[in-house]
Amino acid sequence: MVNLGNVLILGDSYSTFKGFIPEGYLYYYLSEKEDDDESRLLNNVDETWWRQLIAKTGSNLVFNSSFSGSAVCNTGWTGRDSITTSFSTRFKELLDNGFFKENKIDTLFIFGGTNDSWCDAPIGNLKFENIEKEDTFNVLEGVCYLYDMVKNNLPARVIVLLNVDEVKPEITNGYITAAEHYGFEYIKIKDLQKRAGHPDATGMTQICDQILEYLENNKTQG
Repeated sequence: MVNLGNVLILGDSYSTFKGFIPEGYLYYYLSEKEDDDESRLLNNVDETWWRQLIAKTGSNLVFNSSFSGSAVCNTGWTGRDSITTSFSTRFKELLDNGFFKENKIDTLFIFGGTNDSWCDAPIGNLKFENIEKEDTFNVLEGVCYLYDMVKNNLPARVIVLLNVDEVKPEITNGYITAAEHYGFEYIKIKDLQKRAGHPDATGMTQICDQILEYLENNKTQG
């Protein structure tokens, strides 16, 4: 099995678990019921896709920057400004705080786009240069902005996880084109068992297994 080395996750609700993301970040998954939404329950953190993957590859999770409800671009739910929680803002905060000077990252997983699709953020167009702030409120310009920042600041293996069953095809296709432009790998995650649009324990294992299958078939990359 491929060892991923030191791993960083940039994600949304699918990658959260109470107590295992930065303080103040919203979580979706937890092990003890807090409300009537049983879709959020897992027995423990070891049922998450990322804990399973880390264990099965013998890798080391350095940081999980996942925020429930967050979009990759800067448009969030009800069309409001979501700059404070977007993927690019969280990555830039790591840069500005010297995280990458203190931590060697070998593999970055970017698992987003679900909320961009669910909140009906404007799609926009792919743009690989001269991206302005106002561009980042569109989905495709927003992902290009993030990928460009990652490419120019993180010499690591970057794997984009695509939630194809929940994300609009035009977003998925744009993410793929952008990933190819920046030399990132991507995996189409699909056919998951879910509750309320979120993978349950079985769905989490399915995510892990699909990633493992990809890694086994692409050992020469990274």
